[in-house]
Amino acid sequence: MLPALNYTDEPVKLKIPNGENAKAFAHGVGLVESLVGPMLGGKLKKQVFDLVGLNIFQQLFGVDISEHLDDHFEYDKTFAPGVIGVPVMGFQGKRLKDIRAKIFARIKVGDIGRAFIKEAEKRGWDGETRLNEMVWIAMFAGYGGTGNLAYETLKFIVKDPETYVPLYKKDPRAFMIEAARHFPPVGGMNPVAYREDTTHTLANGVILTPKAGDLALTLSSGANMDPQVFKEPHAFIPNRPNGMKLLSWNNELDAFMSCDSVAGCPAAPRGCPGTWLSLRVATAAVGFFVDGLVEAGKAGNGEKSKGASGEL
Repeated sequence: MLPALNYTDEPVKLKIPNGENAKAFAHGVGLVESLVGPMLGGKLKKQVFDLVGLNIFQQLFGVDISEHLDDHFEYDKTFAPGVIGVPVMGFQGKRLKDIRAKIFARIKVGDIGRAFIKEAEKRGWDGETRLNEMVWIAMFAGYGGTGNLAYETLKFIVKDPETYVPLYKKDPRAFMIEAARHFPPVGGMNPVAYREDTTHTLANGVILTPKAGDLALTLSSGANMDPQVFKEPHAFIPNRPNGMKLLSWNNELDAFMSCDSVAGCPAAPRGCPGTWLSLRVATAAVGFFVDGLVEAGKAGNGEKSKGASGEL
């Protein structure tokens, strides 16, 4: 129903937001290096999220949400902190609902949106409700998760562009898979209810003894730094041994790749359906700004990134 979710490693042909300029990003490298401070949530972050958001929705739903990019950035600034427990006030909740309604209205009249609704109703579902669920997921995980992966990767690159720009250009996909291990787009926060008394012996010797009925929360992407799986886990090594064992999209990437559908399979029952789209869009977005670094003379030899195509 949403073919953009299917597996492919073909580069995304980026649609560039009006006024977007990769070179302008490169001129802000000095500021990017201190993003944890005054620039967090500022112009440079918005450039990255605008590029990611525009292309997530273009690829997934076939619609241009350029006029809603400011709204979506506002949405994420409220919604993302709420996910980790920051209180969302009533007026903020109403604003989130209004923003989502505007984007949904654009999507439901598009060709893909109409086809999705029609197919859902053929299956006996409420078509608009199911489409709205998909829009909600795209606005949260698609926009927020993929945007954060691209943004954190760029922050990492500009700390040492002479090293990391050529490394990205050598193999953009491998670079981004390793980046996703360090900066997971999906936190993997999964609730657990124990059905029976259980004992867990951790690698550090700690023993956990949850009882039947106990509740727990797992953060599966923390396994990305497991030294028993990843040698020198805190080093950045594209194409590393076991590199495809990362859990940044919930399931091990190589296991998820073996499934016939993004709905999952016994080898990977809990993958993120947006895995391949997220990886492709993040790769292309990072490539766009890497090209900006090269154009500005910050790093590299001027060759166009394989991970980014489209009009600059």
